[in-house]
Amino acid sequence: MEEMENEIRKSFGKSSDEVIRKFKDYSNGDEWVSHEKVLKAILKLSQGNIEKVDKYLKMARLDPRDVVMIADES
Repeated sequence: MEEMENEIRKSFGKSSDEVIRKFKDYSNGDEWVSHEKVLKAILKLSQGNIEKVDKYLKMARLDPRDVVMIADES
């Protein structure tokens, strides 16, 4: 998670602590959402936008494969 946190800090700056908290809250207890590939996909798709983080975290809760597929296609 340390590498992921560094990427979050680069993308979100002052808001990075909030994004890290969101990642931890949403992935708590759900091994698929907390999988590094899913989190990296969410980070890529969010493009530094916290509202997009929320959108893609919710999508990952329903089916994490959707988030990964969208990120792979973009």
